[in-house]
Amino acid sequence: MIKLSKVDKRIYKHLNLSNKLQCLLIEDKDAEKSAAALNVQVGAFQDPRNAEGLAHFCEHMLFMGTTKYPEESEYQHFISKHSGMTNAYTSTTNTNYFFTVANDQLDGALDRFCQFFKHPLFKETCIEREMKAVHSEFNMNLQNDFWRKFQVSKLLAPSNSSYSQFMIGNLDTLGQVNRQQLVDFHSRYYSSNLMKLVIYGKQPVEQLENWATTMFSDIPNKNYCRPNVEIEGSQIIKNKLIRIVPINDDDHLDLIWVIDYLQPHFRNCPGKYIAHLIGHEGQGSLLSYLIKENLAYELSCGTQDEAFKFSELYVSIKLTKKGLAQYQHIIELVFNYLNILQANAQIFKEVQSIKNLQFDYLEKQNPFDFVGALASRLHQYPIQDILKAPYLMENFDPNLINNTINQLKRNNLNVFLQSQQFQGQLRNFEKYFGTEYDISDLTFQNIQVNNQLFHLPNLNRYLPNQTDLLANPNNQLYPTVIYESAQSIVYFKQDNIFNVPKTFIKMRQYLDQIGKSISNEVLGAIWQSLLTIHLRELFYEAEVASLSPSVSLVTNGIEYSLAGFSESINKFLPDMFNKVLDFKVENYKDNYDTQLVKLICDLENFSRSPPYSQARHLSMLLLRDCGSFDPEDLLKTIKLIKFEDLIYFQNHLMDKCRFEWLIMGNIQQNNAISIVQQSEELFKQSLILRKEEVLQVRSINIPDNVIYNYTRYLNSETETNSSVILYFQLESGTVRNQLIVDLLSNIIKTPFFSQLRTTEQLGYVVFSASSDVRGITGFQFLIQSSLKCPKYLQARIREFIKTFGINDLTREQFEEYKQSIRVSLLEKDFSLGREVGRFWGEIQRHQNLFDRREQALSLLDTIDIEEVKNYYKQYLIEHPHQIEIHVVSPSHKLEQDQLPNTGLMSTNAEWIKRRVPLYPDMYSLL
Repeated sequence: MIKLSKVDKRIYKHLNLSNKLQCLLIEDKDAEKSAAALNVQVGAFQDPRNAEGLAHFCEHMLFMGTTKYPEESEYQHFISKHSGMTNAYTSTTNTNYFFTVANDQLDGALDRFCQFFKHPLFKETCIEREMKAVHSEFNMNLQNDFWRKFQVSKLLAPSNSSYSQFMIGNLDTLGQVNRQQLVDFHSRYYSSNLMKLVIYGKQPVEQLENWATTMFSDIPNKNYCRPNVEIEGSQIIKNKLIRIVPINDDDHLDLIWVIDYLQPHFRNCPGKYIAHLIGHEGQGSLLSYLIKENLAYELSCGTQDEAFKFSELYVSIKLTKKGLAQYQHIIELVFNYLNILQANAQIFKEVQSIKNLQFDYLEKQNPFDFVGALASRLHQYPIQDILKAPYLMENFDPNLINNTINQLKRNNLNVFLQSQQFQGQLRNFEKYFGTEYDISDLTFQNIQVNNQLFHLPNLNRYLPNQTDLLANPNNQLYPTVIYESAQSIVYFKQDNIFNVPKTFIKMRQYLDQIGKSISNEVLGAIWQSLLTIHLRELFYEAEVASLSPSVSLVTNGIEYSLAGFSESINKFLPDMFNKVLDFKVENYKDNYDTQLVKLICDLENFSRSPPYSQARHLSMLLLRDCGSFDPEDLLKTIKLIKFEDLIYFQNHLMDKCRFEWLIMGNIQQNNAISIVQQSEELFKQSLILRKEEVLQVRSINIPDNVIYNYTRYLNSETETNSSVILYFQLESGTVRNQLIVDLLSNIIKTPFFSQLRTTEQLGYVVFSASSDVRGITGFQFLIQSSLKCPKYLQARIREFIKTFGINDLTREQFEEYKQSIRVSLLEKDFSLGREVGRFWGEIQRHQNLFDRREQALSLLDTIDIEEVKNYYKQYLIEHPHQIEIHVVSPSHKLEQDQLPNTGLMSTNAEWIKRRVPLYPDMYSLL
């Protein structure tokens, strides 16, 4: 019997097919989309030594056609056309495939999906192209510090073990792979007894069972045992210091212990208990002391199971420059904290209580994520625990806990230390990513620290004592205004759908000091970093109690967000506001320089982020008149800031303000009004900020007779990728206009991806999407490539736009795309948090179209195929209003400079913005 949460009304059925394929079927009568996932217990550990990355390559190739559906993009096109998404991933031990689709198309999707595991074609014509796609994915990750460190860590394993191999694959490792090797790999490892299937749909579970049986029972069963990985925890080299030069200017210290395999103890969770204590951020914690001494910014702790043989417990610390210099002292502090750890029944019971509450009132997840996670979990846990496993802490076993703690010794430890300060000093370069590193024996200072610095967590003040649902006589569909004053407006909706004892509060505090100047942007960032230190202990205690508090600067003020159990909210909210109001930067002068250095590093790291990510940020900088700033300009400004400027900024930050609230959930109207009035009293010293004084952010109005080209040349010699965005501005985003744009997006996205990624192999990151900039719709095409410069890429995009067969679209196909939009509009919010997010978006846009989906549904049938075709021709071909954003790698600079410009090119965003008019702010309060 599967253990269900108190709010889970879905029907579950578990069965084993005749070929030993294990299935979990989920009937959800409220599902607006269906989903499925299949996990194969084979991964990179099964790669042959002469074809590293083969499991990953095989995953790619399964999307390239099957005997029954031979067209390369047929599966993706079918899913996309029917409101769905697809994805897959390969890990060391698993390969997981998953999708969502419209309810009435689940059988068709499953029929295509099951062919992956029976009759993939592995076409010769696709092999070389998809091999390049894998290589592009590898190139994209060359600058990724996670992958770089991960590959260095494999050097601690025996070199003849598959544990030490390279798992992504590239042209060097896969260049000699032929079709037969792919066929053999699939035939050997893709055995039904190693597969777990999850199907999630609105249909009766009997129908789901019928589909599972008829479509998946004939997947061949080779009775293949779970592949063994030739590695034991004892074979991992230990007691080493591994120094690494990262791409980003981030200093990190990672302590990793190899310990006994924890998975068999998943019900009693010694690792979860220990990680809770080491990772605690409250009073007396390791992190609190490290922050107080300016040694660290962040700390996390967790466990990871490895190769079905052993586990690792890690403590990961983001260091300050002072902490980097004193990393050995920090290691001693960690060991001194470990000395106070013990099996404590009271703490275990509290964590157990929290986990039980979290599970009992667990809201639905997005089916896309849910099925993928469950398919993986089916390999790990008995079926009765499949849903509750992440929340299980059943029995307090002090011997098990203390035995695990006792394994955290010096002789069982490896330390990873990464910093750009090591650049040019280390002796070795890792084979695949070129990471500079060295490995040496670990030495210790053995300094005794005053253990009174640390203590185990206090009992949590914010745990709820009761979870009753409040009476709610109304059938209210949308938020309504329940309170309005000169300073505040409050939208409210008592939950009548999800019936969970939770409350969500969103509040925007508009301020006149935010977003108006670049110096205020910098001061605001420093202010928030010090505020985060001030709030950390309080907020962490709240997070442990399943509250989700946040206070963050936004374009025109501060946004407060709080969600959790209703009783806990009532206890915590006054503490949160009082803590914010008693914050004084003067009390954190000792942390100021450290936080300033962190902000500088973060800004400098922008230029090291993936080029497509930079292009997207720069597009927002270019398309809005204010509210976004160039990291390069912020870096120049930060050097002019003094601590006295921060004090002045703080003293005047809340001179004037006004508030916008959304309160939803298990809370009654009078309580909501009381919360707001009490908060107004707290901020009574502030003057009222008038609506017309709130910062307006306006979209630029791009003319149709000129193309502006904004170019950013990258300085990183190690970055091999360039990126381009071709942005077309459309018109104001009325509900009807947005529908037309969404239809175009659905029509274009799969052919665009298929042509420019699958066929032309220009890069791994290829997509098209609609956008909204302050109420003005747009459409963007994006490519990141290690092969070609942005000018070449934009030329290929333009060729696609020109030759795309929009006129060949039939009425039947058009109706299918409309149906896909209809399915998305009919999709209900699967959780209270999702509903809150949708309504809060409407409030922040100041359009308050809470029935936007219903309006769109009523308008959808008024849109004709010819209107969409003409829209495409007018805005993308005949009279385009367009801007190009080019991010150029040093490896592409020569090619970029040799090709002609398509328009007016500038490396200065302000130069472009000064030459174009502005739209009014469609999201203004006015």
